[in-house]
Amino acid sequence: ELARFGRIATKKAEEAIRQAITRKKRDIVYDLFINRVGEIISGSIHRFEGKDVWVNLGDAEAILPNSERIPGERYHAGDRIRAYLVSVERTQGDPRILLSRAHPEFVHQLLRLEVPEIEEGTLVVRRIAREAGRRSKVAVESLDPNVDAVGTCVGAGGARVRVVTRELSGEKIDLVRWSDSIEQLLRNSLEPASVISVDLDDKNHKAKVIVPDDELSLAIGKGGQNVRLTAKMIGYDIEVTSPSEEAS
Repeated sequence: ELARFGRIATKKAEEAIRQAITRKKRDIVYDLFINRVGEIISGSIHRFEGKDVWVNLGDAEAILPNSERIPGERYHAGDRIRAYLVSVERTQGDPRILLSRAHPEFVHQLLRLEVPEIEEGTLVVRRIAREAGRRSKVAVESLDPNVDAVGTCVGAGGARVRVVTRELSGEKIDLVRWSDSIEQLLRNSLEPASVISVDLDDKNHKAKVIVPDDELSLAIGKGGQNVRLTAKMIGYDIEVTSPSEEAS
């Protein structure tokens, strides 16, 4: 009888030790990745649950939900992948590590890797409006009057921005010159379309923009994308029209 109780006590002690080790491992994983939130992280595709992707990070497993994937991208087990580390949360089990390739900050961090002037603080990414997999508008400012923000981010022959576009499966990147003026930022964001006039309703966050007749479709963009991203950029609803439309 004593031997039986001894075996039970031993098993309980072993189980307690295993649980303590498991908790410690989970704490180590949490501490390791919580300090990397906001960074780009690399891993390999491990498995799929529906359209959600599980990524092996070496020390842990992270989830790339379908909602955080770039539309149209296809993955296969074993593929290497880079993503933005959104959050790390404690759970009853292993920490939940959330990744994203659709987050606007993914674009920011990719630019930071390719443009040393951003890392150094000479250039600042002020705002990003993104439709993942299709197009992003990135407003950048230079804190050095001798450094051109847009040209520096684009790079010689477009080399820098091309690397970012390739990582984003062909997503177009529009570099926009930042301005503290809503009107000027709007004008910059609608380029290359020229703007005749801007009427701002700051109270209701609305803007009416008049552009030349022959540049109306350019300002609006395919499927309304250009004006839609500009609206996201400045935080205003935008109506784009032309002189002939105004006269009719």
